[in-house]
Amino acid sequence: MAGEGRSFAFIEAQLRKKDFGVLSTINRRGSLQTTGILYAVSPPSAAFRLYLITDRSYVKSRNISHNPEVSFLVPYPHHLLPFVPASCISFSGTAELLPPDDPEGREAFMATRMLKMNLNEADSMEDAVFIKIRPRRSMHCYGIGIGVMAIARNSAEAGYSVQIPSERL
Repeated sequence: MAGEGRSFAFIEAQLRKKDFGVLSTINRRGSLQTTGILYAVSPPSAAFRLYLITDRSYVKSRNISHNPEVSFLVPYPHHLLPFVPASCISFSGTAELLPPDDPEGREAFMATRMLKMNLNEADSMEDAVFIKIRPRRSMHCYGIGIGVMAIARNSAEAGYSVQIPSERL
């Protein structure tokens, strides 16, 4: 599937359909720590970023303060076909902590009812922070935009990368 199914615009649209991903950070000992978290995507007119909201005291925030290198994965499980491997989008990048009144983070979290509820909950937290993730140029995909039968015929062909356009970096 060349063209639209393997373009950055298509992958960005798929990321906007979801709001749950898996964040990996590096602790002071150099070990990975991974957690599931809600995310929001920056407005389409802005540079492509993901925003998460959490508490400054949580391990993920402390890890980012020490080492901003992160990895993020968004799973797309096949609920009706549990024997088929989940599709996913993943990338690495750098993260920074921002105050909870960051305008772009707040705008991103207004995208869905669930994200708005999460933002409202964070507004009552004493030490809420946004985590802004700036991806590296390449995003890795597995099975996104590829039919289940095509994956079953040749699973090695289901993996590919897309590049974030320079103007969105």
